[in-house]
Order: sequence, then C-alpha cells, then structure tokens
Amino acid sequence: MNSKKFSWPGFKALFGFVKRQSAAHMVILGIAVTGLSVYFTRSVIQRDETRRFQMANHHVETMVQAHVDRLVNILRHSRAFLGTTERMSRQDFRLFFQNVDIRRSYPGLEGVAYVENLTTADLVSHEREVREDGFKNYRVWPRRPRANFAFPVKFIEPFDGRNEQALGFNMRTEPILRAAIERARDTGQPVLSARTNALLQESEHDAEPGFLLFLPVYRRGLETNSPEKRRLALLGVVSAPIRAHDFFADMYRSTEVYSEGLAFEAYDGPKARPENLLFIDPNLTIDPEASDHKALSHVHVNGQEWTLRVFSTPEFGSRSDRYAPFAVLLLGLLVTALMYWVVFVTRRQAVFQESLAHDLSIAVKERDRSLAQQEQMLRVAQVVSAELDVEKVAQVIIDAAYALSKARLGAFFYSVTDEKHESSILHSLAGISPEEFHRLPMPQNTDIFRPTFMDNDQNAPFLRLPESHLPMRSYLAVSVVSRAGEILGRIILGHEDAGVFSERDETMVMGLAAQAAIAIDNARLFQKNREAIETRDEFLSICSHELRTPLTSLKLQNQLVQRSLKQEVPAFDKTRFSKLIYQSAAQIDRLVRLVEEILDISRIRSGNLSINPERVDLAALASETLERFAAQLSALNSPVELHAPQELTGIWDRLRLEQVFINLLTNAMKYGQGGPILIDLSYKGDTAVLAVQDQGMGIAKEHQVRIFERFERAVSKSEISGLGLGLYIVKQIVDLHGGTVRVESALGKGSRFVVELPMHFLKLKKTNAPLIHSSTA
Repeated sequence: MNSKKFSWPGFKALFGFVKRQSAAHMVILGIAVTGLSVYFTRSVIQRDETRRFQMANHHVETMVQAHVDRLVNILRHSRAFLGTTERMSRQDFRLFFQNVDIRRSYPGLEGVAYVENLTTADLVSHEREVREDGFKNYRVWPRRPRANFAFPVKFIEPFDGRNEQALGFNMRTEPILRAAIERARDTGQPVLSARTNALLQESEHDAEPGFLLFLPVYRRGLETNSPEKRRLALLGVVSAPIRAHDFFADMYRSTEVYSEGLAFEAYDGPKARPENLLFIDPNLTIDPEASDHKALSHVHVNGQEWTLRVFSTPEFGSRSDRYAPFAVLLLGLLVTALMYWVVFVTRRQAVFQESLAHDLSIAVKERDRSLAQQEQMLRVAQVVSAELDVEKVAQVIIDAAYALSKARLGAFFYSVTDEKHESSILHSLAGISPEEFHRLPMPQNTDIFRPTFMDNDQNAPFLRLPESHLPMRSYLAVSVVSRAGEILGRIILGHEDAGVFSERDETMVMGLAAQAAIAIDNARLFQKNREAIETRDEFLSICSHELRTPLTSLKLQNQLVQRSLKQEVPAFDKTRFSKLIYQSAAQIDRLVRLVEEILDISRIRSGNLSINPERVDLAALASETLERFAAQLSALNSPVELHAPQELTGIWDRLRLEQVFINLLTNAMKYGQGGPILIDLSYKGDTAVLAVQDQGMGIAKEHQVRIFERFERAVSKSEISGLGLGLYIVKQIVDLHGGTVRVESALGKGSRFVVELPMHFLKLKKTNAPLIHSSTA
C-alpha cells in the first residue's frame, strides 16, 4: 500500500475520530464489522453454490438432449444407407455395422433394427423371403387377426443372442411402440417412445426399463409434405432399443455433475412417479428431500417428455470455501483484539478489510459473468454448428449477443439467395419487436457505420448523435466475414446510454460473428451441393429418356427389316425400304446431335471448347442446312422462309456455326407448334445478323435470361423433349466468336432469337443482286 494514500485529508479526520473513541467502542464496532463480514461471505458462498447448482442442472438437461442426438445421428446414417438401394439385403445391412461396436460406442443402445411396414396380405411373402435368407423358422409374431398392418423387425445388428429373439417381433401389437411409430410416420421426425418394460433383449434376471427411438423411412420418389402422404409413402422405420439405466449412467459419468457431488433421477412423463422411473443414481446415500439444493425440470426430447430431479449430496457442500465464514470470524476476532490494544492500527486494518471485501465482490461478479458468457458461447456453438437454416443461425447469434452484452437493441443484417438466384437483405432482431423496428430509421452507410460496412476494424468515438440514425448513443457493430473474405452480414448492438460497451463485449461479439460466418458458409455450401445433385439427377433422367427414344425406334425398324427378309418378299419394295433407311438415318442423326451436345457440355466445363476459323458463307450454310431438314419440316407441316443476301461471308468456325443454326432451327420446330418459321440473314456494318422466328407459344419475360443456362427450358420436360442444352451451347459458341445472342418474345406471340457475329477483319462481299426469298414446305 502506497504511503501517499494516508496523506489524504479525510484519513486525518478519521484518525482524529478514532483517537477520540474508547477501546470499548472500537471493540463493539469491530464485532459488528466481523459479524457483517461473516454474513456477507456466507451469502456470497451460498449464491455461488446456488449458481453452480443451477448451471449443473442446466448441463444435465443439455447432455440429455446431446446423448439422444448421438443416437438420432446413427439412425439417420442407417436411413441414408437404406435409401441407397431399392432392395436392401441382410448381408448389406450387416456389413454397414461390422466396424462399429454399437454397445461400446453408444452405452445403453442394444442395437439398430429395420422394421418393415407391411400389410396383412404381405406377411406370407415377407416370411418366405426371410426364410429363404437362411432363417427357416422365421415368423412374424405375435399376430393380430383383425389387424390390417404389421411392423415386424426384419434386420437387427449386432445380430447376437440378445438381439436374435427380437427378429420378426411385430411392434404393432405393443401399444406404446405402435403409438411412437405412428407419430414418427406422421411427422417425419425422430420420435422417442414412452417407458416400456417390453425390451426383448432383456432376460428375467437383468430386466430393466427402457425405451425405443424411431426414425421413419419413406419410399423414394413419393411426396411426404403432409401426414396423409407420409402414411402412404412409409416404407418402414429404423429403430434403436435403449436400456434406460445404461444410457443415463453413461451420460452421468461423462458430465461435470458426476465430479461435483450431485445426483439425479430421471422419470418418463410429466410427473416423478415411481412407476415411471427411468434412472436413479446407484451411489445415492441420502434422502433427496433432505438435500440443500434440488431442482425439478421437464425436458422434451424428440416428442417425449422426461422429468429430471437433480439434487446435491454432502460432497457438494464439502468444499474448502464452506469454511470461509469461520475463517472470517476468527480473523475479525483477531482484528478486534488488536483494535482493543492498538486502536489506530486496528482501525487501519478495518479499512483494509473493507477494501478487500469490495474487491472480492467485484471479482466474484466478474467471474460469474465470465462463466455465463462462456456457457452461452458454448451453447451457441453447439446450436449453429448443426444448423443449416441461415435465418435460424442469425436469430440464435443475435439473441446470444443481446443476452451477453448490455445492449437494449440488437439486429443481424444478412443477405440470402432464393431458388431464382435473387438476393435480398433480411434481418433478425432482439430486444425490439419487428413493428417497432420498422418505424425506426435503418442503419446507413454514414460515417458512424462506414468502417463496419467497409470491413474496417474500429472507428473513433463520436461526440454527438448522427442524423438519420437510431436513437442510440452507444453502438457496437461487427461484420460477419466468410473464409473467402466476403461480408455475409453485420451484427449491430445499441444502447441509449453512452460508454456502455467494453472490449470484452467487442471480443465476445467478434467470436459470435466468427461462429455465424462458419455456420452460414456451411449452410450455403450444403445448399449448393444439394442443388448440384438435383441438377445432375434431373440431367441423367432426361438424357436417358432422350437417348432411349431414338434407340427404340432404330430397334423397331431393324426388326421390321428382318421380318421382311425372312418372309422372302418376291419383289423388292424400293419405296418402303427407302423410307425405313431414311427414318433410321434421322434417328441416327438425332443420336449424334444428343451425343455432340453432351460432349460439348464436357468441353465447355473443361475449357476445351475451341473454334477453327475459316472463310464461311453464312447464306450458303443456311440454305444447305434447310435442305437437310426439308423432310422433317415437311412432316411437321411447318413452312420456312429464308431471307438472305446471295453471299454473307465472314471468318468463323463452319461446324460450330452450323451447330448454332441447327439448334435454333430445331428449337423453332419444337416450340413453333407447326406454325411458319422465318429465318432472316443480314448485316449491319461489320456484323452479321442471324434471326430465327417462330409463331409458337412464346416465352415469359422472367424466363428469357434463364433459358440460356444449362438444363433450363421454357416448359417442363414432360411437355416437350430435350436436354435443355441447345440454347446454352448456342450462347457458348457465339461468345467464343465474340458475338451476342438474345431473344425477343412474349407469351402467345412466338419467339425471335437474334445472333450477332462480328465478321472480323474480312470485308463483306456486297452485290447488287436482290435478296433471296425461298420457302420450304
């Protein structure tokens, strides 16, 4: 202690007061101070014990959900594996679990079973299938004569002595299990059953209560967006029989509760009744009602309510700080004795003790806040790490930032992209209702927020309230930045008082922003992967259909020729065979175009699509191509008019330009609905213009940009066939030539595709001859 502290004039006055008091007065004062110190210390310790107990109680609730989530995860993996094939064999199911020691890795879990959803009419074929699989005595048991459905156990792993007896068990006959399966079926979510004593893995000498976890498995390709559709689509359920004592005992040993002198009981349902007991601490040696700290909480886990009773044991109160009041008391008596003999020294010691008590109070409060922040940050990390919904992530983050800071208002601004690839700015709020927030001015890119909007670290304090801002005098704003450096969003906290936020608050919010960035990155990556898989699957489906159609036609025509040859036709029907040969050639051309489109997509993605420039007459190329398609146009009864100069020459890739013309022509043939097709070739300056116009259904304005992308079309694949690649390839080829392509269309008024190609450095050969007007019927 610095000696200058005692030069304070107020201390001299205090010293004068002490000197004027008798020793008896100092003793009385010392005893009073000692009593208050003992009481204060005891109160602090009691509050600390209460807080620790509340934290431990909440930790038990969190760990219950976390342990159930581990079991849900293994069921989700099992369901995903079942969905990889239309017909799962017992050997495949066994191989999936052969490297997993289920009982050791997941204490309490007896195994993983697949329960099939069968009608009564399917039971005979089901039993025959399993018997052919090597289980000659297999049967579905028990059976209910009037039941229309059954839920027999078809597969279960590990398949040992404990689980073998469950094979074929009809879970529909057990009301508790049937109710849980039906809830899982109707909701599509994992569901826990109520407490049951019917675990088939239990023997008479070690029987104990348990419960089962169910996850529905639906047929692929069927809709599941309503309970009625889910019931029709139900293929079966993946189930997990769980021994309650082993499950809770493992959870109990893995938590801090086990080492802190606490015990707990678990009951099924909303009330702690003996008949609903799931778990009781085997080391419990006292009456729970006599415990110093006890709590009763209700946990909703996957559709089932559990009641938890947590209480302290004598070990919880045996910590060394419980003796602190006695130490303070002894210290106070010692100080009082010293005050009796040396008043001045005793008084100074009393002042020192008061200062120490104050510092201790501040330290305890700071520790409490730090522990609360750490616990909240941990819970937030657990939630957002498993969340793929950006809106939910934003709400969790802003709620945590609002709760952990002293803010009166919190907002998380972030951008999202919908299915149409359109971006919009959304926000999540804390501490204020959406109606009240919308009446306030929105944060703007002004001096106070520019560092955050521009991704700078800090800004200097502002000494006055800026115009057009929220009525807040303290702001804390942090950018949410992705791994690639993109600003994904901004967290903004505010308070009407000045100087509210500290460096600790800033560090805390930056940590939350980092968690939010990771979670949003993961959510976006998941969405992109899902869209890519859906696009791939749709392309493969369309491609297989488009390739099968010409192959089937070729096969039928070949069979027709073979039958004609076997019948030994006396006279060779040249017309008939010429028609067959023409039809086969048309189908072969269609196959070649489909394969070329697929190859072009591969070249475009790899960057290997190249052009071989040469001197090309676009007018002659168009005429030649129309002659090749004359028969097909005639079959469609679609007249074609070509308006072109006698020669329109430029430096282009002939084959690629022919591909552009064919794709635009076949597109007009598909969507033109048999109407006339107008092809116009012209030039403006050093640019050649190709326009193909049909009189078909037309294209809505909102789809006119999308149709030039991969696998996109103006109508569904069920209406008009095609891979959705033609216009995409046209755009890529035109881009390689340095040109442009666009569409002019309206619904019901046809479409006009316009391609503009630079003729490069070769001058256009102009003639005085009139334009060519040709028509193909």
